[in-house]
Amino acid sequence: RGLRAAVAIAPEAEVMGVNDRLQLAAAEAEMQRRLRAKAMREGVTMIAPETVFLAFDTDLGRDVVIEPNVFFGPKVRIGEGAVIHASSHLVDCSVGAGASVGPFARLRPGAELAAKVKVGNFVEIKAAHIGEGTAVSHLTYIGDSDRKSTRLNSSHIPLSRMPSSA
Repeated sequence: RGLRAAVAIAPEAEVMGVNDRLQLAAAEAEMQRRLRAKAMREGVTMIAPETVFLAFDTDLGRDVVIEPNVFFGPKVRIGEGAVIHASSHLVDCSVGAGASVGPFARLRPGAELAAKVKVGNFVEIKAAHIGEGTAVSHLTYIGDSDRKSTRLNSSHIPLSRMPSSA
């Protein structure tokens, strides 16, 4: 018949199959390992790499520092020298150079932080532009807005100026 057979040698991680959720978890773990290694080779510091989860398209600038337990969803861009503090969650957002996010911050789709912005603990931002040098210190929600001021701290807003829920 003249048929030929050949053998290809490849690392197991390159040819693993996914037939159940256990194998899917193993494939995800391998992908996360590769994404973290690539980021660190390109100048990103991860304090506890095994606790950082990246999306396939996470874009991290040089000298970014990522603390433990940080999740990056799709479409996240982090500028050079930014710090993402522990237990923060970022999806479809951008963080400017030299900015600081968290700990325990959440950046939702459409959050755009300019350079040197400081987002403190327990802050959530959605569909908002935060101007250069602005500080959003703590315990704050900002959604669907454009903040150009350099100081924002909800604990300093008098109750008489807080929007009513009615």
